[in-house]
Amino acid sequence: MRQRKKYKICLVGECLAGGGAERVQAALSDFFVKKDLSVHHVIFMDEINYPFSGRLFNLGDVKSENPFWRKIKRFVALRNYIKRNRFDVVIDFRVKYSFWQDFLISRLIYPRKTYYLIHSSNLEYYFPNAKWKACLLYNKGKKVIGVSKGISDKIERVYRWQHIKTIYNPINTQIVDLYVKGLNNHEFEFILAIGRMDDEVKQFDQLIDVYAQSDLPKKQIKLIILGDGKLKRKLKEYKKSIGLDDMVMLEGFQNNPFVYMKKAKFLVLCSKFEGFGNVLAESLACGTPVISFACESGPSEIIQHEHNGLLVENQNFEALQQAMERMITDKSLHEKCSENAVSSVARFSIEPVGQQWLDLLKIKKKI
Repeated sequence: MRQRKKYKICLVGECLAGGGAERVQAALSDFFVKKDLSVHHVIFMDEINYPFSGRLFNLGDVKSENPFWRKIKRFVALRNYIKRNRFDVVIDFRVKYSFWQDFLISRLIYPRKTYYLIHSSNLEYYFPNAKWKACLLYNKGKKVIGVSKGISDKIERVYRWQHIKTIYNPINTQIVDLYVKGLNNHEFEFILAIGRMDDEVKQFDQLIDVYAQSDLPKKQIKLIILGDGKLKRKLKEYKKSIGLDDMVMLEGFQNNPFVYMKKAKFLVLCSKFEGFGNVLAESLACGTPVISFACESGPSEIIQHEHNGLLVENQNFEALQQAMERMITDKSLHEKCSENAVSSVARFSIEPVGQQWLDLLKIKKKI
């Protein structure tokens, strides 16, 4: 009897390290492989920290001393790889840095069945300024996927497109349950923040200011920030300059942030903007309450105010300080939010979110 051909999925990302989009790519690959699908990863940078399933094609290995020829070589290598493997679908997780590069990839490389994920409400990361360019870039794709309803609504409002769908980022609860059992040697109480330090989006400097002005240092509750980037040295110098060198701890990127989430009093997010807010959902999956600005997209779709955390008026740092102090002093609120945390994010677990992808791709009809 002739063996049935596996459905082939190509997941295209910048890398498999460091950020929320990359963690989602890795998590979805695990889900798809468990469903007996053939999964390939294409990454543009040679950075891998997250465990993933499937085969890997690393364009970061395609090198040339001349930047122009390096781009040409990678373009040709990508085209040959996509053409050779004849994928049923491509799912693209990348930020779009260059219109003409991504236009050519869309038109000359990707198959008609291509899905583009939008991970931020700051649409400049994914869409060129001119609307006609955006239409050229994305009209070949069957769907544009917003990872929050706020993102999808904004795209529909700005571009008046109808081919938009929302699929939330998944939480791999099996990995969370496994990793929270790891060791965390910190015996003191602390609150937690997590994110990249390559730009000012996460506003960690202002978070340090809010923490400094709050009652938390006096209560010997420390602030731990996980993440790496070019601003880390500046943050180190700043916390030292305001006399909080021992109370604010910058512990870099962690392969297992869940042991920190599990032990933290709460996780706080004060970004300028968000997409979904993976760390909020992950913290709640660890049983830890969260506090966040009500950004344009993301947090308000995860946090139920005073049920699993606190939502704060967007960019109101004074209100953020009050919320942080309240979560510490109001024991009944903290207990209630902790008790509701895990169940509140069950809808974001990998099985229901993965099933939405299977339904979208109509995979059951094709394999």
